[in-house]
Amino acid sequence: MATLTSCNTASLAPYVPSTAVPWNIDRVRHVSRRLGYGKTAAIENIWLTMSPTALVEQVITDAENVAPYPTPTWGNWTGADYTDFITERNDQIRELWVGASEELLSTGLKGKLTMFWLNHFVVQYASFVAPTYMWKFYKMVQENALGNFKDFVRAVGTEEAMLRYLNGAQNRKQAPNENYARELYELFTLGEDIGYTQTDITETARALTGYNSFTQPYPGTVIFNQYNTWDDQPKTIFGQTGNWDYDDVIDILFAQRAPQIAMFITEKLYRFFVSPELPNFQIIAVLAAQFETNWDIAALLRTMLKSEHFFDQNAIGCQIKSPFDLSHQFINEMAIAPDIVPDFSLIVLYHNANLGQDLFDPIDVAGWQGDYEWINSGILPYRFQYQEYIMWSIWNWNEDHYRNWLQTITPEQSDEVVIVKAIVDRFIPRGLYTQSDYDIAVNVFKAPVSDYYFDNDLYSIFFQETNYQIVLLLQHLFKQPEFQLN
Repeated sequence: MATLTSCNTASLAPYVPSTAVPWNIDRVRHVSRRLGYGKTAAIENIWLTMSPTALVEQVITDAENVAPYPTPTWGNWTGADYTDFITERNDQIRELWVGASEELLSTGLKGKLTMFWLNHFVVQYASFVAPTYMWKFYKMVQENALGNFKDFVRAVGTEEAMLRYLNGAQNRKQAPNENYARELYELFTLGEDIGYTQTDITETARALTGYNSFTQPYPGTVIFNQYNTWDDQPKTIFGQTGNWDYDDVIDILFAQRAPQIAMFITEKLYRFFVSPELPNFQIIAVLAAQFETNWDIAALLRTMLKSEHFFDQNAIGCQIKSPFDLSHQFINEMAIAPDIVPDFSLIVLYHNANLGQDLFDPIDVAGWQGDYEWINSGILPYRFQYQEYIMWSIWNWNEDHYRNWLQTITPEQSDEVVIVKAIVDRFIPRGLYTQSDYDIAVNVFKAPVSDYYFDNDLYSIFFQETNYQIVLLLQHLFKQPEFQLN
């Protein structure tokens, strides 16, 4: 059987618009959806006046300059600061849960990368139920999302959230626990069964001992216990023997396994930003060689995302939307705020969790696998209902928002065919599949208004009925397979 290869054979040269590959609103929206959670039509129109290279540079630079999420009043609390730990922690995690979700709406690439890394360096809040630990981990991810990957890996392992989640807090010289050592190699840096042995895991676990003591009461701050629980005897890791500690492990790993690390992380970023299916491994290898020289995440993304490869037609609309893509793109592209109804953000988060993407609680240590994992016969109807919940929330807030919004995406006021195409193209990256599909969509849109107005060129989007026409069309589009693509 022949091996399938990538359909995207475009190069890593910077994308320069041409007749064959034009710079248009479809590619602007490709940027807004892949490098964030969508934008309003007004912002997209500004972006359309920029060159692709300048736009991507601005998106990355803006992400680098995003201020960290403000430190909560309780952000650095320890157990001694609580009066009623159970009640107060529930309020605190809800505050962080909602705040982080709303931040994703407005921080573009920084928000998208934060979600990527939370799904790479996985911790599950349910395993330690300490808001301060989750906050500190979230802050650490934000600070490193576009930085140096080696520094990022070094920072992850001594976070209280990770020590609790992957049993580093139980890893001591008297009873080594291999859990974090295994995932450090298998999930965080090298990939499953690539470049390490069971002996490397065992010896690495010994080197990572000592991070067991915490100030009391819970949740406390970790204290490295050099004299009682750290294994101070020689260990052999990747063929090198010495009295290694945590920092030594990271240094040896990146010195001895740099090519494997670079390839593993680059492929994962490629699948997230370019294509989850049939990746072009020749392109990934070139990117990985660049990444290996300095572990600069932002530099890697600049090369990848400014390229002909990223802007190739085969890269557009080839992902399946995650629950956060569904909710946050629709909210941004409909130009609404997260406070249109009481507890709107909290309800959106509960819906996302029910769809399989619970913020701060990925399904397991391997994280959300995404793509086809987001859709099945059981979950699809709920995805439709979920979109309708947001749609009707807008209606209950201000039904005229629909007519007002329509005027921002098209100058057309009376031609129903042009109007429907503008709405379809707003939400579906590569449009509907056939002309018949467009004809059906037009009929759905026309349904609430008498044919007399359309037949005699009397229809206008300023009709009051237009609000309901848009709602009916959206209900129809939500159920189209193409709507699930990003």
